[in-house]
Amino acid sequence: MAKATVENALVDLVAKAGGVPLHEVLGGPRKRISSGISLGLQETPADLVKEVEAAVAKGYHRVKVKVKRGKDVDYVAAVRNRFPDIPLMADANGDYRPEDAAHLARLDAFGLTMIEQPLSTAISTEHAALQKRLATPLCLDESIHDLADAKAAIALGSCRILSLKQGRVGGLLESLRILRHAASCGVPVWSGGMDETGISRAVNIHLQTLDGFTLPGDVGDEPVLHEDLVEPAVVLDDERLHRGAARNGDPSRGRSLTGCEVHAQKRAAALTGSGPASCVARLAPGGPPGPAARLRAGPQRHLPDWLKSAG
Repeated sequence: MAKATVENALVDLVAKAGGVPLHEVLGGPRKRISSGISLGLQETPADLVKEVEAAVAKGYHRVKVKVKRGKDVDYVAAVRNRFPDIPLMADANGDYRPEDAAHLARLDAFGLTMIEQPLSTAISTEHAALQKRLATPLCLDESIHDLADAKAAIALGSCRILSLKQGRVGGLLESLRILRHAASCGVPVWSGGMDETGISRAVNIHLQTLDGFTLPGDVGDEPVLHEDLVEPAVVLDDERLHRGAARNGDPSRGRSLTGCEVHAQKRAAALTGSGPASCVARLAPGGPPGPAARLRAGPQRHLPDWLKSAG
């Protein structure tokens, strides 16, 4: 993530001179971006159903539910019984072991889009062996830190879908490499979300205009901070489609190249903790200490040769 901050800041410096939206420099068209939601572990299946009901009422295009050993099959079954047709996926965050394969196979009955990161973060033949036993596609998330990881996962057959987090893989340029390789192998990719401010969310929205992203990402508009660092805020329209970071129909318009501006005082407060408590109150213990770098971009024709070749 530190590398992504530096790299994206450098791209920002180059891009500001270009005067065009970030999605153009990445090669994506103007388009709205469908948004999914990720729901945390709940005490009971009924509690989870209530959370999913609220998400569906808001119009999210895909629902992801967290699962772990002891909180999986009954929970997913309750959601699927209530909503037979919604795109639904389960995220295990590596909680299972290879010997849980028969148990995980019970999730095949619910028509899930994917099971995300069922085993540990290591890319190994264990995920490949598990995938062979399941009809449901596996998706790797925490295992993917760079292009080499993505290539290994695909070559081993460890997954059929990739979750791509540009902050985790070191920035936009490595994200482009991974996306291109996955597309060449026919592997779908979606943009996973983390605890991010509007700065990183705006970047993720522009990245998702690329054709290789085939599933709704996790970039919602629920704030990580009580008061976000950008103005205007990253928002969704009534159809749960991202309008970029600006309040309009696509991610290419707004007061800056990503459609938003960083609020200097809010940024300083979040970094130093010297501002109002509301600026940092929602950060979980051990969570991210501050915002990612501001990133705005310009067209390919304005990029220096080193950046063109890297991307």
